[in-house]
Order: sequence, then C-alpha cells, then structure tokens
Amino acid sequence: MHYFITAITTKYFDFKSRARRSEFWFVVLFNFLITSIFLFSVLLAARYGLFFLFGLITALYILWYLFMIIPSFAVAIRRLHDVGVSGWWILLSFIPFFGSLALLVFYFLDSQRGLNRWGTNPKGIS
Repeated sequence: MHYFITAITTKYFDFKSRARRSEFWFVVLFNFLITSIFLFSVLLAARYGLFFLFGLITALYILWYLFMIIPSFAVAIRRLHDVGVSGWWILLSFIPFFGSLALLVFYFLDSQRGLNRWGTNPKGIS
C-alpha cells in the first residue's frame, strides 16, 4: 500500500528517477484491484437494472482512470529507468501485442546495479 500511496502523491509527476519491481508491480496490482471492483459493481448494477447506479459507477471509474494515467506512466517509465533503458521505450505499448510483451520483459528484469543515468539503485545494491 505504501508504494501505491507514494506513487499517487509524492511521485505523481516523477518521470526521472528509478522504481523497483516491487513498487511497479504493487501499483499495477492495486490499480487492477480497484478497476476490478468498478467493473464488478457496474456489472451488478446493469444486471439488476440499477441504471442510475450504473451511470454513477461508470463516471467514478472514468475519473479514477483519468487520475491514474499520469502516475501509471510515471511508475512504468521509472521502472524502465531502473533496468537501464530510456523511458521512451514506453512507446512500445502502442504496438499491439509485441510492444506490450517487450515491455513486460523489461518490467520483470532485475534492477541495474549501482548508479545509472537516472540515479542510484533503489534497492541499495552497489
């Protein structure tokens, strides 16, 4: 939870440092859980004909999505920095399937040891 709170507060606009795997994956997991709750709630509202609730939950999800765009990109770019590649590699996400697969490989790689262009290793390993 700490990683997620930090990502949406103090590191909201941080595109220049590094993020450990645990920071990145915790943000992804928490965002996935919140999105799943929204989806489940929308499906229940639609199933039982609660259209006002359906619209309200959909509007709240859109706000959540818009709020999370920047910190999601920021933590992904910081994760790329941590493995030693430029944040511009995030553009691979616009290539269907293969781009996302390549990024997934980067996201699972271990941190680059020591100092790199984006700072010291957040793990503290030299």
